[in-house]
Amino acid sequence: MGEIAIFNNDFDGAAFPGQGWTVKNTNGNGKYYNWHQSRNTLVSTGTDDKQAIVDADDYDETEAGDKQDEYLISPVVDLTGKAATLSFNYGFERTALYNGKMTFTVEASTDGGKTWTAIWNAKDDVTQGSDAIQTGLAEITVPEAIRRPTCSLPSATTRRLPTGAGSVVVDNAKLTAPAGASETSVLTTVAGEGGAVQPAARPKVATGETRERDLRAG
Repeated sequence: MGEIAIFNNDFDGAAFPGQGWTVKNTNGNGKYYNWHQSRNTLVSTGTDDKQAIVDADDYDETEAGDKQDEYLISPVVDLTGKAATLSFNYGFERTALYNGKMTFTVEASTDGGKTWTAIWNAKDDVTQGSDAIQTGLAEITVPEAIRRPTCSLPSATTRRLPTGAGSVVVDNAKLTAPAGASETSVLTTVAGEGGAVQPAARPKVATGETRERDLRAG
């Protein structure tokens, strides 16, 4: 049956974050402390691609910055009846995350952002490696309770402590679902010269007219 891409954002576009995504900031001290477009070669999957990156308002151990919660939010999607999977490439400062200086989560909202439910937490769901910047590919099965008509899926970073937090990188955020019974396609039927098209149990389409049909995979 294959799969469909509900969204697929590589964050390479001129308008960041693009494709209907939004950012929600709590730190106003400069753009680098919010989600912004830049390039991290450790996460890069191309020769000139870009990523969504956020830095902590405290880039070294000696400077205290403001606490912050930074959200990179997907467009609202309808996941009714869809066994959806969210995947993305990531990078984060390993010691800052595993020492509790910051968190990196994926959260979902079905009420327009009033409340958020974590469905992935890097500290719990990613095995700690040894590199200073830990990278990888996350693949998250969206829980059935979240498969609603209005669902948003952000990546979020939260910095709680005064010093020692780091950077988080996200790229190639893709939400897919199997192509199946819940998917609807539209067929445009056009009658050509000298004839008419009449699908079974459908009205005739006269020469030069068009009709749209809903096709549902069964």
